[in-house]
Amino acid sequence: MIELMVVLVLMSLIFAGVMLKLGGPLFNAKLEYAKSSLVNFDRRARELCRRRKQEHVLHVDIVDGAFAFHEKHGDGDPIMRLKLPDGVRLAGIRVDDVWRETGSVDLKVNASGEAPSYCVLLGDVKSDSKGRCLLFVGGSGQVIEYESQQEVPNQATFAKSIGANAD
Repeated sequence: MIELMVVLVLMSLIFAGVMLKLGGPLFNAKLEYAKSSLVNFDRRARELCRRRKQEHVLHVDIVDGAFAFHEKHGDGDPIMRLKLPDGVRLAGIRVDDVWRETGSVDLKVNASGEAPSYCVLLGDVKSDSKGRCLLFVGGSGQVIEYESQQEVPNQATFAKSIGANAD
């Protein structure tokens, strides 16, 4: 009977070790999926505005990690929705150089598919760690990835760097 208990304890320790080692790669896979989903969602939203030649609203619920794309006035059901995958949280969003970690944000996307620049900070649900920042450039929709929140330039610095690159 003792031998059976020892085997069960050893098996549970091995299983726990395997789960700990798989936790990192599993989160990274979910993070990659969340990033590609967000980039595709933003591109589809901008394209829809251009095709319809209408302004729409991108609603971001920070706490729920949910994105919804509405008609201009936000009435009725959203045209498109995106919920971040389990295990990935929306740790914050930056609009106009202000970081928000709670509540919601509404971004107007004009008929040309242009919106204010915004930065999305993704993190791990199980820990306080923050995974990646995605900066969505307002006019073009270009996406720039940053390793951390501190690396994201403010709007004035970013605008100057774009102007310098254009010369």
